[in-house]
Amino acid sequence: MLSQVCDELKAIIKLEQQAGRKVVQVDKCWPQCGNINVFIDKYFSTDYAGKYDNIIFHLDTDRHNPIEMYVDKNTGDCIFCSLLKHL
Repeated sequence: MLSQVCDELKAIIKLEQQAGRKVVQVDKCWPQCGNINVFIDKYFSTDYAGKYDNIIFHLDTDRHNPIEMYVDKNTGDCIFCSLLKHL
């Protein structure tokens, strides 16, 4: 599934891995049901907002499980991390 995400998300994943982050889960269940969701183990090392035309940043401030995510505008696929341990 990971190979199916857009090039921009692949680039973010690669940069995060180079910064020591690990992909811990890839599924189509949550947070966006039906889309490819890539979960990394730590908060993002870099702010990618505005760096890719096709990618939007979203912050979900749910007090039980806040997350940051970068979403492909065309497919809804995303890479995200939990902020729970980092607040």
